[in-house]
Amino acid sequence: MKKLLFVLLAAAMLFSCQKKEGETAPAMQDVSFNATEILPEIERSMDDWICKDDVPTNAWVAISYEGVTTDYYPELFELSGKLFTQSIKLPVGVNYCIQDFVLFKDINGNGSYDIGVDITTHGTPHTGSDYAGYVENSLPYCFEVEAFVKLEIYIEVLCFEDVDYENFGFVWFNITEIELSGFCFFGDICLNGQPFTPADFEGSLYGSGLPADVPAIMQIVVKNNGSLVPAPNSFNNEGDQSEPLCAYYYDDPEVTGEVFTFELYLWLPGDAGFGYQLYYTYTSTDDGPLLLIDSSPADVNENGLVDFVVGTCGYGDADQTFDWLLWNLVLIY
Repeated sequence: MKKLLFVLLAAAMLFSCQKKEGETAPAMQDVSFNATEILPEIERSMDDWICKDDVPTNAWVAISYEGVTTDYYPELFELSGKLFTQSIKLPVGVNYCIQDFVLFKDINGNGSYDIGVDITTHGTPHTGSDYAGYVENSLPYCFEVEAFVKLEIYIEVLCFEDVDYENFGFVWFNITEIELSGFCFFGDICLNGQPFTPADFEGSLYGSGLPADVPAIMQIVVKNNGSLVPAPNSFNNEGDQSEPLCAYYYDDPEVTGEVFTFELYLWLPGDAGFGYQLYYTYTSTDDGPLLLIDSSPADVNENGLVDFVVGTCGYGDADQTFDWLLWNLVLIY
């Protein structure tokens, strides 16, 4: 009986070995990443090492093989308090190197990493960078994909602040310096009967019991090379005419030749009632001076204020005087 059992076991082992030898190795194998957050005990930017409140949704993994780098954007999931990526499939029998590893919140929801749009929450430093010593394996990190072995790569990440990109060695994460510029406007509307009187504006947004000179209700629309600048791009003073209306825009010092236009709309009556009507357009190239339509400099004081008057109220002290352009009273809503 023992002899029979031994023969059966030997036959089973032989059958098992023959089956494995006959199996075909898979062409692809699953690879996932265990992203572990590291909090160094150092100060960063005069504050403690504090992470963003945003929860990452995806990882950007740049993996190279024989000089070619491929980007992967696996989704993240949490298990027992640890972050893991969904598996990606890579050909077996190949040596790979992770060139970049970043966790981000996918703002656009398109499953890719859009620098400047998506929120970068964590990253793994590059070898030679200031933060490389805070992780066990800085990048690049190389590994091999073997057949029949589902690979889970342990990778450490640090909380990421945009201003620290150089400390991570992220040469691709280049912050563009944007400068805030702007001009302010203050105007008067003359209601001295040439052609309008206070009665013509009574009960409108200008209020009631009006004098012969009222502060202008206006709107400034800012454009860059003919297109609206990113919001905010429209400014109005409907709620308060006691202060100048300032229109701000962002100028990229790395880009030259940007022509910004400032369209001045005034709240005036027309055939269909009151509405904003385009009255004048100023221009400024890059962060240069404000120019009039004839390209001559506008009279702007040290605070960037342009003072104008529509009509003749007898003051004569405004920086710019506009005539009543009755032919131009076409309502623009």
